[in-house]
Amino acid sequence: MLCAFILLFEFLFYLLVILFSVFIIAMTIFYEHPGAGVLLGIIGLLLGIVRVLVGVHEPKDIIVGALAGIVCGIVGYYVI
Repeated sequence: MLCAFILLFEFLFYLLVILFSVFIIAMTIFYEHPGAGVLLGIIGLLLGIVRVLVGVHEPKDIIVGALAGIVCGIVGYYVI
C-alpha cells in the first residue's frame, strides 16, 4: 500500500513538473514569437484547469506551478 502511495505521489508530481515546464517554454518563446507564446500559455492554463476540475490537484498547486514557471521563464530568458 505504501509503495502504491509513493508511486502515485511521484506520478502527480511529474505532471505538475510538466505544467511548470509548459509555462517556462511559453514565457521563453513569448519574447521571440508572441503569438506562439500566448498559445502555449493558453494550453498550459487549460491543462491546469482540467487538472483542477478532474480533482487531481488543488487550485493553489496549479497557481504556484504556473507562477514559478512564468518567473523562471522570464529569469531564464534574461540570464541565457
